[in-house]
Amino acid sequence: MGEVFWDWGIPTVASLVEVIQRVHVPVIASGGVRSGMDVTKALVLGASLAGMAYPVLDPAVHGVEEVKKKLQFMIEELRNTMFLVGADSVQKLKNVPVVINGKLAHWLSMRGFEPQAFARRGL
Repeated sequence: MGEVFWDWGIPTVASLVEVIQRVHVPVIASGGVRSGMDVTKALVLGASLAGMAYPVLDPAVHGVEEVKKKLQFMIEELRNTMFLVGADSVQKLKNVPVVINGKLAHWLSMRGFEPQAFARRGL
């Protein structure tokens, strides 16, 4: 039964884009955020913050130092990604052009959103 419904529902990233474009309040991305790269992607798509539990709770069973290592690694992922896209602040990530393709682009198009607009921003 689980295999039948494994991809049921609205994908996290699609729901993030939909909410951000429909409401005009800060949005916190959560659910499926597992790395600094995931945090970066959420911020690029317009989230104000990103929250995560499992990636921090998993190393917590091994102690505080393991949690610190994990958080430091995620922060470095975020910083490196920001450098690679030319954003010197988290706020500037919201204007970074990004190409959305595949299932997410199709989903957003079918729901009336324009994934192409993300690729043209900041130009």
